[in-house]
Amino acid sequence: MGRIAIKAGTLAKDVEKVLELTRKRVRYIQIYGEVSSISANSSANLLDFEVPSGYGLEVFAIGVQPDFDPTDRSSGLEYVYPREGTTSKAIPNMEFFANFNYNVLPYGDRASKQPIRILDTPLKPNNLTLKFNEKEKFQLVGVAGSSAAGAVRAIAHAYLLEEADVRNVYGVGLSEFANLPGGHANLDQNFIYAKALSITTSGSGSFEDAKSIDVPNWLRIMLTHIGVKPDANSYKMKLYDEKTKIEFPDRDPYWVIKEVSNTLPFGSHNDEQPMQPLPPVVASYEWNNTTMHIYVMDTGSASSIKVQLLGIQRRVR
Repeated sequence: MGRIAIKAGTLAKDVEKVLELTRKRVRYIQIYGEVSSISANSSANLLDFEVPSGYGLEVFAIGVQPDFDPTDRSSGLEYVYPREGTTSKAIPNMEFFANFNYNVLPYGDRASKQPIRILDTPLKPNNLTLKFNEKEKFQLVGVAGSSAAGAVRAIAHAYLLEEADVRNVYGVGLSEFANLPGGHANLDQNFIYAKALSITTSGSGSFEDAKSIDVPNWLRIMLTHIGVKPDANSYKMKLYDEKTKIEFPDRDPYWVIKEVSNTLPFGSHNDEQPMQPLPPVVASYEWNNTTMHIYVMDTGSASSIKVQLLGIQRRVR
């Protein structure tokens, strides 16, 4: 019996054909929720969706419409975070500022100057979209600051995948979907990294160690974006690795974070410019077994600097 000749690229085309069939079969849904208020220093579920039996849920975009008082431009909502609702288990190191004045998850409607935040590309192996198994709950929790929040709305764009779709795209069974990268049950801590930091300074006029983040030896973090909501007295900012003694940027003028000239735009829904990707040298840098220091220089006491870190995190094998 003669050998079967396989032309170059045939396997890749067959795989793409299967993926294309899967893309046509998956069910796109929009998850919507709203609350009338959130008490000060309290939380509430903005989204609460139970995955139907026979499906896995892949969440790839989230938007929040915060409360807003036009009389003083105040907003009580501070940040949001996703979790698995049946266990109330939050995904580690994943919190997003969502205040009206510094919202990193734009709602994406006609009143928003920025589009909805895409977490990652869906239906792509090894992506970091949020993943939940059947009968589990995807929840987005809103947290108010020291003032109560008024009405808050949230949406999420997601796909429902049947067992065959999960196997075709990701190579696992339906019950293992949440164990994949981005899934809430992933044991490798392979998630989106999102850290919402509130920073104050003393008015010294020199660099202060404004915030420190301990990175354990079993975790690796890579930053892709940094957004800053400046204070009237904020001036410059840099990152410093305590272990390697490397700092970003390497020298003066560092990152200028003045109100009138901010080189790290926050990308809020009412900003003219989106959050910018970090240069490749910074974005490819691995923070591991160290302390990440955020140094800030001011021109007077700063009380309301907001820093949003975005990136990826993985367990070191």
